[in-house]
Amino acid sequence: MRSSNLTQVVKQICAIAGDVVTMEIADAVNFLVETCREIQKSQGVLDGEEDLPSETHQSSSGGSLVTSGGDDDVPQLKARIMDATSKLAAALASFLRMYSKAFRVDFFVPPVVDQTQEEMDSRTVRNKMSVKVRGLHRLSGSWRYDQYFVEAQLYHGSRCVGAAEPSDTAKPTVCLSCYSLVPFNARLDIDARVNILPLESRIVLTVFGLRQLPQSDHDAPRYMREEVGWAALQCYSFDRKLCQGSQLLTLWPIESDRRLGAAPHSSDHPHSHSCPLLCVELPEYPGDVLFPEIIPSAPRLLNFADLDVNTQQQLKDIVERDIFTFNRSSVEEREVLWEKRHYLHGEPHALAKVLLA
Repeated sequence: MRSSNLTQVVKQICAIAGDVVTMEIADAVNFLVETCREIQKSQGVLDGEEDLPSETHQSSSGGSLVTSGGDDDVPQLKARIMDATSKLAAALASFLRMYSKAFRVDFFVPPVVDQTQEEMDSRTVRNKMSVKVRGLHRLSGSWRYDQYFVEAQLYHGSRCVGAAEPSDTAKPTVCLSCYSLVPFNARLDIDARVNILPLESRIVLTVFGLRQLPQSDHDAPRYMREEVGWAALQCYSFDRKLCQGSQLLTLWPIESDRRLGAAPHSSDHPHSHSCPLLCVELPEYPGDVLFPEIIPSAPRLLNFADLDVNTQQQLKDIVERDIFTFNRSSVEEREVLWEKRHYLHGEPHALAKVLLA
């Protein structure tokens, strides 16, 4: 009853799929190894030695179970092995499903959502939006941090909606003897309900590293906090479906502004097969949750000259700013720009600012 061969197969699969081992796979492998060891001990087989000669029973899968007891033990042993292997198979299927959603692959793993269930209108879902941060994978070799933590924020356009929700700190560890990760396993609640989420909203996750500073013998530990990178995820897909289940997100450098544009797809990262990855999990529902279809109304063409002189000058000042200066504009200025957008049809260069407002 040896599990080492199967463990090597799992490692090979994870190596091919981007050198990533999720916490679920690591837990399932450890559970299988422990199950095999317990069965070995119960059957009088010492760990690390050859199987003792005894009666062999053929299993339904073509393998064999070594037993030194009576036939009554065989069903229980089979059930324990089947339970352990089923957990490992489910963990691998979940990982491959998550990997196929994140990157361009030539295989397909069926979704978990039951397609026979009726679609749900997002306006009827009053659950709070949350995200479970599972772990940080493929840590960069240049990182020299003692601990890490993650902050989750909800963005609509370039505006942050609500306060950032931080996770607890976690230290890097190694699983399956060779894969480094930071196991957060933290659920972060976002201060918004599903029924009020804008269609264009996205969740931005910022990873921070903590480095301990030198200290004297009697001082409390002090840490320096640095932003390591960020990842983002659109709450709704292009076909208006709420994002559900496990997601594998590439980590983008802090030099790229997380406030601008839609959440980038993981496969668009220039180093997608080697960059750090963040594994997250969103709440799952019995069926697809759809954002209601929006029927656009005919645009109103209003005359800019009809505005008072002060408002005209304020709008001109706002739209003439460069994009970086505009991003530092106040909430009041953005609201004025959005409210008066129908007066700006004759100002083509105002479009980018209106979309970011």
